[in-house]
Amino acid sequence: MVPAAVPQPPAPPALPERESDLPASRGGGLLWESGISKVAALAWREVTSYFVSPIGYVIAALMVPLVSVFAFLPAVLSGVPIAMDRVYGGLAYLLAFMAPFFTMRLVAEERRTGTLELLLTSPVRDWEVVLGKWLGAFLFFLAITAFLFLFAAVIVYYEPTHQVVSVGGLPLSIGNLDLGATLAGYLGLLFEAAALLAIGLLCSSLTQNQIVAAFVGLVVTLTLVFLLGLGTFLPSPLADISQYLGAYDHFASFNQGRLVAGDLVYFLTVTVGALFLSVRVLESRRWR
Repeated sequence: MVPAAVPQPPAPPALPERESDLPASRGGGLLWESGISKVAALAWREVTSYFVSPIGYVIAALMVPLVSVFAFLPAVLSGVPIAMDRVYGGLAYLLAFMAPFFTMRLVAEERRTGTLELLLTSPVRDWEVVLGKWLGAFLFFLAITAFLFLFAAVIVYYEPTHQVVSVGGLPLSIGNLDLGATLAGYLGLLFEAAALLAIGLLCSSLTQNQIVAAFVGLVVTLTLVFLLGLGTFLPSPLADISQYLGAYDHFASFNQGRLVAGDLVYFLTVTVGALFLSVRVLESRRWR
């Protein structure tokens, strides 16, 4: 009599050899493949580098007193009603000078030290490098402009014109701060910062000299914010073109509490266009 065959247990599934082999539903493979984790790692690397280098502290040390002295304190000392639009407007002009110094080292320093070649030969795509570096500069801008919320709190507390709001059923008298206009102005400032930082990153990707990157970026940002705003003195067709290309005019509508779709499209176009050109510059290095 032949004994019955003993059934064998099924073989365990083969383990993936690398993280990209993991399915999207297990282990976050979709997140890894999308590049979000690598962009976040690069952004965090850039943010920390700002805080361990003198450039970050120098920019912050200049920005806070300049905005305070020229945009906030004059209204406080004169006793006139204060609004955040003056502060936002002053910072929007100052950003044209500061943005190139935020970004001058992002790619230029990597090229000078030779670490860019190592970064591009690692399993990181060009657009991930560009987006991570831009995001790091943008997050640093958010960090050093946190003093704007302190200004808003001072206005709420000291503004002579008061309004009464109900908090938990209790009446509370606060300064007459237009919250909608304040948030719209801050949003416009963020959009302008995103566009100018993307332009600065593009200039940094074109050279290995930080000073050259800062100078070229400064010429471009000052032209967008200052010179193109003077185009009203030009003949009619050129004046319309200059007014549309001027960054400050698009920011001004936000600062007035208005959300205009055309201004939003302008800043998004400049930001995405500059980032796209930066990616193309990095890609061109692979063919040299």
